[in-house]
Amino acid sequence: MAKLIRFPSGLAVCYERKKSALSCAFGIYVGAGSRDEKKDENGVAHFIEHMLFKGTEKRTAFDIANEIDRLGANANAYTSKSNTVYYVSGLAKFLPQYMDVLSDMLFNSTFTDENTEKERGVVLEEIKMYDDDGDSVCADLLAEKYFGKNPLARPILGTEKSVKSLNREKILSFMERNYVPENIALSYAGPASEEELNALVENYFEKRFVSQSGKFRAPVRRNVATNAFYVTRCDKPFEQANVMIRFPSYTIKNKKADAVLMLGIILGGGMSSRLFQKVREERGLVYEIYCSATAVKGTGYLDIGFATAPALAEQAIAAVREVIEEVREKGLEKDEFEKVKIQRETGAVLGGETTFDIMRLMGKYYLLTGRPVTYRSLVKKMEKMTVSDVTDAFNDIIDYDKAGICYVGKPVEVDLGKLFRSGGI
Repeated sequence: MAKLIRFPSGLAVCYERKKSALSCAFGIYVGAGSRDEKKDENGVAHFIEHMLFKGTEKRTAFDIANEIDRLGANANAYTSKSNTVYYVSGLAKFLPQYMDVLSDMLFNSTFTDENTEKERGVVLEEIKMYDDDGDSVCADLLAEKYFGKNPLARPILGTEKSVKSLNREKILSFMERNYVPENIALSYAGPASEEELNALVENYFEKRFVSQSGKFRAPVRRNVATNAFYVTRCDKPFEQANVMIRFPSYTIKNKKADAVLMLGIILGGGMSSRLFQKVREERGLVYEIYCSATAVKGTGYLDIGFATAPALAEQAIAAVREVIEEVREKGLEKDEFEKVKIQRETGAVLGGETTFDIMRLMGKYYLLTGRPVTYRSLVKKMEKMTVSDVTDAFNDIIDYDKAGICYVGKPVEVDLGKLFRSGGI
């Protein structure tokens, strides 16, 4: 059973004991991402994620990497629009060493000018890499149009201009505002007892955090106003065109959000899904097609994405619309609902047996909901869901007048917006 432990500083610890496990996983979940950046510091959250691996007062970048490798562990990090996460997984007996390294990175990183300049070059190359990926370009353009003036519209990596402006002062300013105990959760899954975990957290984190508590004001995540129907496109000399369609959906606080997740899997979550069967298997228009649901604080959306030859984009969009209209006219089938239910239950059961997946789920949901969700609770939630719940979600959110569509690829003489909304040119 997952527990939530709070320390006097405001630091939260999500904890689930797997007494018989020989492995463990430990993560630092910071409730700040690109949506928390000021306009002139776009990309700083992601830049900090990189910089924490580049050296501390007692470890060089090589020392950090070498120590993790010497312990046989896997350490990594990622940044999203809402949070930044640092984690390590490996043998349970090395938990104190893992905490020592991660806490050193968190509290003692030096952010030297030399390392900042080196990593700036790395991030600029990362931006170029994503700019050569049609799906990534699509996602960024769609966010820009969908969220308008909201910080969620900005790219997580930042732009070439904004990254070139980042410096030690901006890094420290962002960390002082956001890397504080009230805005951080530690997540642990493994065999350590609660007493052992508390002692380690006290030693490596709480002692340093006590002096920083009381400075943080959590941002109010009101529902984000998004733009109504729009079309955005970008000419790229790619052999395949990328298309992404977005429907506004529920926020994480809405009880219907999980039904949209089920809907996404039914529409495009696997090889037997409706979109895969219709657009790929029957028509042969794409290699890959997916549908995914996102629900966070203040916003949510359902995305359908695929890549195809530019000449086939019109047919593919029309085929996607056919799938949507078939659901609208004939409804969802109980068999496909039950199939997806079993798939999700299988994923939950398998995830609940690995320390890494348990740690990741607890940390992620704590930042979203304020409590550490377990795989067992997800299964119980799924057991209560019905076809009617998913049908109601479909009827609520599948509205062409509120959708957005993005095209990235070689120019095509097709009114994609008109095609998608009306089913014909």
